[in-house]
Amino acid sequence: MLNAGLRWDWCRKLEKCLGIPPLNYLFWPTKIKEFQAAFALKPTGFIDAPTRLKLADYYPLLDVELVGMHLTPRCLIHSDQTDQNIAYQIENMLVSQDAYVPDIDYAPVILALRGVEQHQRGWCQTASAREFASEPYGNRSHFSADKDNYNDALIAIYWRENDCACARLFMGCVNPNNIWPHGTAHLAHGTYLYRIGKHRTREKEHIEAVLEMVKTQAWPAEWIYDQTEDSVQYLALESASQIEVIRSHGQSLDISSEDLKHSVFAIASRAPNYVDAQRIKINIHSCAFEHASSLGCQNILPQDYADFMGILLRLQKKQRQKYGLELDIPYCLADASMID
Repeated sequence: MLNAGLRWDWCRKLEKCLGIPPLNYLFWPTKIKEFQAAFALKPTGFIDAPTRLKLADYYPLLDVELVGMHLTPRCLIHSDQTDQNIAYQIENMLVSQDAYVPDIDYAPVILALRGVEQHQRGWCQTASAREFASEPYGNRSHFSADKDNYNDALIAIYWRENDCACARLFMGCVNPNNIWPHGTAHLAHGTYLYRIGKHRTREKEHIEAVLEMVKTQAWPAEWIYDQTEDSVQYLALESASQIEVIRSHGQSLDISSEDLKHSVFAIASRAPNYVDAQRIKINIHSCAFEHASSLGCQNILPQDYADFMGILLRLQKKQRQKYGLELDIPYCLADASMID
């Protein structure tokens, strides 16, 4: 369903709402027709824009969420735990978000939580979600990386190896730091598919960071694919499925109520500039040393990027050896306030 344009997590939630057996798509047309008929919609059995909007209206679980119910800052992952206990915590968080978690060895899943910072006692939710929910529009920065603590997301790789749960935790950023005149893209919460590919940057500080990491041999030189006078292309993650973005407009990176309303309709209508991954290009890549480098992409700090990509490349090699193919990587983005 991911490759058909419907998010994995959204489909799992839909099954719960309509009473459809998990992963049994034969039941979908009948159940959807019944729902459409009940609300005077054309009973096609397909999830068109009016049907998706009505589903979200009737089942709040299917609506687009910006923040969750848990707005009080708290410690989500305490540092005084074993690595395996932390891995199980990450697994439980993924399951709670209806993410796709393959039950086989060497199949990584990435979890990104917005609004999390690392402290001595562990990985803690910040106050930005609470501020977003309470402050007037124009004074909220929860969805902006244009701030001192731009690096405020937990990005975890979870996988199973030799029947053991494993996880590595990184600090990152999932928010844009620059305004796009036609509407800045914010990746909507949910699960998407990614694969190892390339990212090109034209930002001066970002280019300098990439070249510095290669010069000091912190990154392998072969990670650079192309370099021009004003750009560099290097190893990164590219979307392998359609995506969904919320676009903020005006001179703020914050998401207004009007931005959300328009985006919900555009996503339901499958508007290309809101769902077309090839057109929008929300990649997962590195950034400059001192700030995010994103118009919507997801960033990992340069000094951590070698470990991040190294894990994924090692697991990809193991996949080829064991399964004879390379698996797409589920990427689950959620807000810390959505975690129970």
